[in-house]
Amino acid sequence: MIEILSPSNLKRDLEEKRQIYSTYGVHEYWIVDPEAKSVAILTQQGAGLESWQRFAANAALSSPLLPGLQIELTDIFPA
Repeated sequence: MIEILSPSNLKRDLEEKRQIYSTYGVHEYWIVDPEAKSVAILTQQGAGLESWQRFAANAALSSPLLPGLQIELTDIFPA
C-alpha cells in the first residue's frame, strides 16, 4: 500500500489508515511525504505495522517485500 500524505489529512493518513491497513493484514505500507521529500516504509511486525526504514530524498529506496526493487528518490523528488 502506498499513501501520499496530504496536509489536510495527516492524522487520518498516519494514524487511522495505518490501523485499518494493519487490521486487514497489509504486509508493507509506504508513506510518501512530498513536503519532507521522504518515504517511510512500515512492515507487518507482530501485532501491526511498524516502522522499518525511512528514506530521504537523496537515497535509493529498497523494499523487504520486493527484493531487488530499488528506486532512486531523486527521480521522485527532483531538486
